[in-house]
Amino acid sequence: MGKIQSIGITAGIILFLFFFASFRRDKPKGIIGVDIEKDSVKIISFNLRYGKAKDGLNSWQYRRNSVFEFFRKAQPSIIGTQEGQHFQLEDIKKNVPNLEYVGIGRSINDENSEYSAIFYDKSIFRLYNSDTFWLSDTPEIPGTPSWDSYLPRVCTFGVFEKINNKELLNRYIVYNCHLEYRSRYARKKSMEIINQHINDNFPTYEVFLLGDFNVEEADEPIMKYINQTGWQDCYKMVNPTSNIGTFHNFTGNLDNFPNKTRIDYVLIKNLNSLIPEESHVDTSNYGDHLLSDHYPLICKLKLQLYGENDGQPHDEEEDDDIDDEDDYY
Repeated sequence: MGKIQSIGITAGIILFLFFFASFRRDKPKGIIGVDIEKDSVKIISFNLRYGKAKDGLNSWQYRRNSVFEFFRKAQPSIIGTQEGQHFQLEDIKKNVPNLEYVGIGRSINDENSEYSAIFYDKSIFRLYNSDTFWLSDTPEIPGTPSWDSYLPRVCTFGVFEKINNKELLNRYIVYNCHLEYRSRYARKKSMEIINQHINDNFPTYEVFLLGDFNVEEADEPIMKYINQTGWQDCYKMVNPTSNIGTFHNFTGNLDNFPNKTRIDYVLIKNLNSLIPEESHVDTSNYGDHLLSDHYPLICKLKLQLYGENDGQPHDEEEDDDIDDEDDYY
């Protein structure tokens, strides 16, 4: 009888240790995506070059596999794309595991309409809300151009949260746009519409603005206006003396452009807990073809949980009602 009791006690100890160990394990990460550094976020702006363009050997049918590889290796991230047409976006989504996007085309009833879409790894990020508005005097009316814009222009935004990091109560508010290329006036008016939308919905939150602005860093008054309205350039925060560009016109050689034309940006407003720690123009090879006529611009930010004014760690209980503060948030 004593022997049986001894066996039972031993089995009980083993079961206890098994269950104790199981409780001590870390929570499982995403099914496909792997959130390597849960306290960081990677934000990317990338002009895809529209897929119907007659670009010869640089046409979408030839470079699509290289683009898929870039998206695979860029995860986990939030990627704002410009110029992408519906068939391109669906092609990327179909060929890159766990990828989703938000956004709608800038023109109505046009299958070739260009998007300012935002892609995200849905195994890492949960989408809370998103919408698209038009860069015009009537931003709520689809398909409306204003001022002297050649075509309608849109801005898409999304509010994201990391699935495996909910306890930090941190969300990423990302706007993405493609500004008018012909008119300085239209570019500035478009930025005014974006700023107004942010002021109406997220006046105190950290906000990202991604996009192809069709303007060089020190080229015109719009950059002065951007700086005056509280935006900071993530790339310049990390690389204050660098002058590398993003647009290469399918040459793959930025040295062909003496002014180093960086017309793509990752901006941040109301900087508080997300601190840029790395930023670069990605000139890597992802296959046999160039990704686009632009190189992607990548910014990685570290999450630092400190109070906005006192420099002390956030009290998570103070943020419990964050969902109630704003319909979008």
